[in-house]
Amino acid sequence: EHYYMWALSECPFCLLAAEELIKQKASFSAFVMDDNLEELETLKRARGWKTVPMIVHKNATGKEELVGGFTDLKEWFNGLEEK
Repeated sequence: EHYYMWALSECPFCLLAAEELIKQKASFSAFVMDDNLEELETLKRARGWKTVPMIVHKNATGKEELVGGFTDLKEWFNGLEEK
């Protein structure tokens, strides 16, 4: 179980997402893309996502799933708690 987050340093929702991942004690990697905007756009296009943060969950079997942004992450964790 691991999360990957692509973010921009001045993005308030990116900071909130990082705080949420920490609060949930989730294993995650954050990639600040301030100096790689072209690469960020390519990554977002490839996943069909338009904003930052862009958060992806990788499960124990290696399957990746787009979680989305900060609000989606909150809903994701709420869904996990309900299970």
